[in-house]
Amino acid sequence: MRDDGLGNEFVGHRRWLNYSRAQVMGTGDVPSQGSYNSSNALWVIGGFKGAPTPKFVAWPNRGYAPHNLVPARWSLSYPGADFSGATVTMTRGMTYIPTVIISNAAVVYGDNTLVWTPSGLPAAVTADTSYNVTVSGISGPGVPASYSYTVTLFDPGVLNVLPTIAGSATPATTGTMYTFDSIDQADAYQLRVTTANTAAWNEGAEDPSTKIVASTTGSYPLRQSAVKRTGTKAFQLAFPTFDDQSFTITRDLIPSASSQIRFYDLGHFAVTSCTLHMEVSTNGGASWINLWGRNGVGLSTVYWEPAFIARSVSLAAYAGQILRIRFVLRTNGGSAVISTTANDGFFIDDVTVTNVTELVNETTTTLAGAATSFTLNSSTAGTPLVVGTAYYLRVRPSVGTRWFADGAPKIVTAQAPTGYAAWVATRYPTVTGGPTGDHDCDGLMNGVEYAFGLDPTATTSGSVLPRPSFSGNNYTVTFPHPVGVTGASYGAQWTRNLSAWTPVADSGSPGYHTFTVNKLGETRVYFRYAIVVDP
Repeated sequence: MRDDGLGNEFVGHRRWLNYSRAQVMGTGDVPSQGSYNSSNALWVIGGFKGAPTPKFVAWPNRGYAPHNLVPARWSLSYPGADFSGATVTMTRGMTYIPTVIISNAAVVYGDNTLVWTPSGLPAAVTADTSYNVTVSGISGPGVPASYSYTVTLFDPGVLNVLPTIAGSATPATTGTMYTFDSIDQADAYQLRVTTANTAAWNEGAEDPSTKIVASTTGSYPLRQSAVKRTGTKAFQLAFPTFDDQSFTITRDLIPSASSQIRFYDLGHFAVTSCTLHMEVSTNGGASWINLWGRNGVGLSTVYWEPAFIARSVSLAAYAGQILRIRFVLRTNGGSAVISTTANDGFFIDDVTVTNVTELVNETTTTLAGAATSFTLNSSTAGTPLVVGTAYYLRVRPSVGTRWFADGAPKIVTAQAPTGYAAWVATRYPTVTGGPTGDHDCDGLMNGVEYAFGLDPTATTSGSVLPRPSFSGNNYTVTFPHPVGVTGASYGAQWTRNLSAWTPVADSGSPGYHTFTVNKLGETRVYFRYAIVVDP
């Protein structure tokens, strides 16, 4: 469907795949093995059906199209159409996109097809990006003279909405509950809790190198000792097959405005059309952004680089975001040196990032797809929470069997428990459910029992709460603020119909709470407390 290559401007493969009379097709795949590349065979010429009602077929398709499948050559097909006088207009909003028609002749491959190449399209998209296409000047018996459609590029590795965590910025070391937005069709969530480290580090491929994963280096060692800058090893990227090669440094990094990534590279045999890139991801590896690249040096030892070259790339544009870094070697669809000796490919050594915070000591907890909350405690943090320590909370969803990026991290700093949390931790450590739970199942929430100095482990009648009394037309309750209770606010409400509740002002003197409802003209009045307790 991509149909690249000189002499293939008429996109013959694509014409057969999109042929309006196609009825029977076959496909077969062979995976790569050793030095043998993976292969695909596609059978399309056979089993045709009668001509259906003609219609335009575009590639990339009209509507939503994954950006990573969009080819350099765009096309529009229609049975019997004459595109010899056709023109193409492409716009993105009010911006005109230059196009060059490379094929408009009627050939014997599938349906007649117009082929053009647009310029200036992005290599990656971070949001849905729409292009309006109009093909005019079409001719032929019964063929529409023009056709307009819209192609919207999107990144299938990025969700439009990610979980947002809400809750206290100062959780108690005894544990605090947080909520997050649910994601439609999520199968599960992962909660990741980490702490931070600002110590300098150097990723030089030395043993042990535990921060390197997701390498696609085939059968050769990623960390080799024949060519290195310092230490005993350096990374190597070369081609055992025509597949692109990469490795990811699995450090979650938060750069500052002055952060730079620094590394050293050296080139040996590599065709000049292949490229080495350094990329960053802001979504845990779901998509990547190229920040630096270079071409191969060529096929002569004359062009070998005698020493490692120092590189420095600013990360200021990503200050405050969580990044991962990878290096990738690409053939770019061209030729390559298929060899992985010390004479081949590129070598990378001594990768560092300056003025950066690294997230460390990660603990991962899987949550159900229906979950909307979690508790930060010794279990989800991996160890008991420490007063004054900052914790980074992240939640990411699994949708359609793949994990998507984390939502924005919530940074919290643990503190010694106060109020309700301290009361539970010191006096009633077996109580569960938080302020809104009812541990002893007596009809009074734990938070209410705290606010009124009751025992949440012993069944208590609601009649022990301060009760109003009548004085003329006034319905009044007065009670002293319970000794030692902090982090609780006391309110009251009244209603005549148990539906629409009206707040009652607290008119009590210092140290007391007083709530009064005037029942003049009312047949009946209902009264209730409204207690808010910090967790």
